[in-house]
Amino acid sequence: MRAEDRYFLGRRDRGAYADPCARVRALEKRLLGRERLGELRAAESVADVTAMLRSWGWLSMKVEENGGWDEAVTLSLAESDRELVRMDPSPLLTSLLVSAHDLLNLCAVLKAKAGKRPFDGRLHPRGRHSASVLESMVNRMEFAGFPGVLAAGLARVGEVLVAGSPAGITAAVFRARHEALRETARREGSRLLLDFLDHSADLANIAFRIRSALYPDLWSGGYLFLPSGLIAEEIIGGAADVEELARRLGRTVYGPLLERSREEDGRISPVALEREGQSLLTEILEPARYVSLGPEPLWSYYFARETDARNVRSIILGRLSGRGSPVLRRPHV
Repeated sequence: MRAEDRYFLGRRDRGAYADPCARVRALEKRLLGRERLGELRAAESVADVTAMLRSWGWLSMKVEENGGWDEAVTLSLAESDRELVRMDPSPLLTSLLVSAHDLLNLCAVLKAKAGKRPFDGRLHPRGRHSASVLESMVNRMEFAGFPGVLAAGLARVGEVLVAGSPAGITAAVFRARHEALRETARREGSRLLLDFLDHSADLANIAFRIRSALYPDLWSGGYLFLPSGLIAEEIIGGAADVEELARRLGRTVYGPLLERSREEDGRISPVALEREGQSLLTEILEPARYVSLGPEPLWSYYFARETDARNVRSIILGRLSGRGSPVLRRPHV
């Protein structure tokens, strides 16, 4: 957590979280720990995988052999999103969390407008807003369909959203979300969530800098993806190349992650780095499971479901492609 945040932490009454925290404890029984992931790896078919998931309460929709499984996973996650927002007595934090998919759709509409082309109508299925609603927001540059603190942040960066590069538009949108999350976590008085957000920002910025070096035509821009977390902007953004970045971060918590993300040829893989970063964030959120009054368990459950979904997709795609057992992300339980 940043030093300055210690002087602005809120002092909210957390008694209203007693029931939601208890409900999350019950929902955690559905999560996929190492033992269940091992059973999924050993399954003989996609149908067996989805049948196990349904028996554990993880999946609510019946799936035919090799078909419809991705839609079923997405539907299950969307149901979980709505459930978390409903149970949160102060739902701003969870609403900001689940806004990510609507923001991805908003980015697609903004990029179409910036490129002076019609929007093709393809939306992330977990988004709540229709294409027409998103296009109306963009045309008026008013974002009332999003939580107030996020809508205000999007309005402040309106010029970038209309005229920016594709990468710049995505960065501006998710910077606004990150800043809204930080401010709300600070008002809730959660040091744990602020620490999580700082590390999330650092990992996003490191990954962005590495992709900028690998794909300069796609990722150029000279800025960081999110506001700097624990690592100063000049340390990440000022590195001349990926190896200098690795040297600069060698003595930080991110140095070992970068080394574990190297491929056989010695280059750092953005995909492996994302997986290693996810493991670090899982470790940071571990204490959230033991908070009895507060929003932390709801966040922990949200990210646990996201990790579960990525592992399920990896297992099923590995089964369908014949590539064998994939490398999985660290589970939350």
